[in-house]
Amino acid sequence: MQVEHKLCYFDLKENPRGRYLKISDKTSATRSTIIVPSNGIAWFLDLFNYYVNSEDQDVFSKELQLDAKVFYFDVGENRRGRFLKVSCLLSFFLLLSVLYHYIIILNLNSCINYGQ
Repeated sequence: MQVEHKLCYFDLKENPRGRYLKISDKTSATRSTIIVPSNGIAWFLDLFNYYVNSEDQDVFSKELQLDAKVFYFDVGENRRGRFLKVSCLLSFFLLLSVLYHYIIILNLNSCINYGQ
C-alpha cells in the first residue's frame, strides 16, 4: 500500500516459532518494521481499524501488551493532517534489562482514502 511518499507492507509470515504479522513502512531513506505475534494479530488489527475509521477528533491513546512486547497507538496532528504513530517496546529481562523501541507512522487521511 502506498501512502503519500511511503510504502507500507503488511506481510503474514511464519518461522519455527509460529506465525506473525510484519508491518513495515519504507521511505526513500529509511525502513521501520514492527512484528506482531500471532496471538495478537486480531487485537492489533482491531485497534488499527479503530483509528483509521474513527472520525472522532478525541480518540484516546491505547496500548496492547503481547508477551514481552507493548504496542502503543497514538494519534497526532501536524500540517499534513492526522497521523497514527504505532510504537513497539520490547524488553528482555535476563541479566540486564534491554529495551528496543520501534515506530511506524501512517497518515490517517491517506489510509482512509486508500481504503475507499
